[in-house]
Amino acid sequence: MWFDLIKGSLMGEREAQKRVLAAKQASRRNNGSPPANLTPKAMGWSLGYDTKWHRDIGYGVPAYCDAPKCNAEIDRGLSFVCGAEEPCGGENGCGLYFCSAHKYFHHFRDGTIGFFCKRCITHKPPYEPKPEHPRWLRWKLTRWKRRVPA
Repeated sequence: MWFDLIKGSLMGEREAQKRVLAAKQASRRNNGSPPANLTPKAMGWSLGYDTKWHRDIGYGVPAYCDAPKCNAEIDRGLSFVCGAEEPCGGENGCGLYFCSAHKYFHHFRDGTIGFFCKRCITHKPPYEPKPEHPRWLRWKLTRWKRRVPA
């Protein structure tokens, strides 16, 4: 049985190597661009849009911590969001993004458990969101139009 598992994993690796080689050869034939059937789809958590705060979110978006007077560099992925790692903050979070120094573990009465900012824990209005990170703005200005279809 263990032999079949090893054999299967090796066959899977060989098949993957064949596919990578085929993709490289197809790319050379298409002047460096991958063929249409091998183009990755825009899907995942690396880039999205928050309709509540009207800004880009995702682990591919560099940002500053939204706490006042804090300029720690983070990303806008789920691990930094106020709200139990739920998109846009979920039920009890504000949906802003904080470094580990400004997120606190809390257990709400409704059963929600996770990391939240001080304002959400004390049921106060959220902070004002920080402006976009200059590195993100530069990326959008130089590369966005080429990646996002009109």
